Amino acid sequence: MSWTNVAQTLSKEQQETVILSVAAQLDSLPLVVKRDRARLETEARPILTTMLGRLGFVANATLQTALLQQVIARVGGLGFINDLLPPARNDLSEIALNPDGSLWVLRKGAEYFDRLEAQPSLEETWRAIEALLAPLGRSLSEATP
Repeated sequence: MSWTNVAQTLSKEQQETVILSVAAQLDSLPLVVKRDRARLETEARPILTTMLGRLGFVANATLQTALLQQVIARVGGLGFINDLLPPARNDLSEIALNPDGSLWVLRKGAEYFDRLEAQPSLEETWRAIEALLAPLGRSLSEATP
C-alpha cells in the first residue's frame, strides 16, 4: 500500500485554498493560453501538484482531477459552463440560461430541455459569456444582444 492509494478528503476550505493558490500563479499567463483549455490544463497540472505538496495535502487522482477542472474553470473564465463542454460532456447540443438564473440543457437527440440544479450568479454568468465570446471577437451588451 502506498500513499497514492490513501484517499484524503480535503475540506471545502482546503480545496478553495488550493484552487485560489494555483489560480493566482496562473494569473500572469497570456489570454490566449487562458482561453485554450488544453494548454491551460498543461500549465496548471504541475502547479497543482506542487501546491498540494507545499500545503502538505495528499489527494488521490480523482480529487486532483476535480481540483484541476475547478482551476481551469476559474482561470479560463468559463466557470459553471466548463463542466458542460467537451471533453467533460459530449452529449449536449444546447445550453440555455434563463433571466431568472435557471440553467437548462438539451441533450443530443432529445426533444425537451432538462433543468440543471446549478444556478450561477450574475457575475459568474457574465464572466462565462465573455470568455466564450472573446475568442470570436464578439461581445454581448444591451446594444448587441
